[in-house]
Amino acid sequence: SFLSKFNFLSVFGISLLGMVTNNLVQFVIGSFLIGSNAIFIFLPLVMTLGTFSAFANAFLAVKTHDIVEDFESR
Repeated sequence: SFLSKFNFLSVFGISLLGMVTNNLVQFVIGSFLIGSNAIFIFLPLVMTLGTFSAFANAFLAVKTHDIVEDFESR
C-alpha cells in the first residue's frame, strides 16, 4: 500500500490510519447522501470500535508475516 512506503509507520500505525481515513470518508459521504450531519453522532462509537478492529487486524498481519517468514526460511 501507499502508506507502507513510509518507514516511520508501523503495521499498527498503517492499520489505524487506514481505519480513521475509511471511517471519515464513509461518514462524509453518508452525510451528503442523507442530507444531514446527524450521522456524525455515531462517529466516536465507530472510531472506538474501529480502533480495536484495526489493532486486531495489525496483530494478525504481523503474526501471519512471522509464520510465512519462518516457513520460507526452512
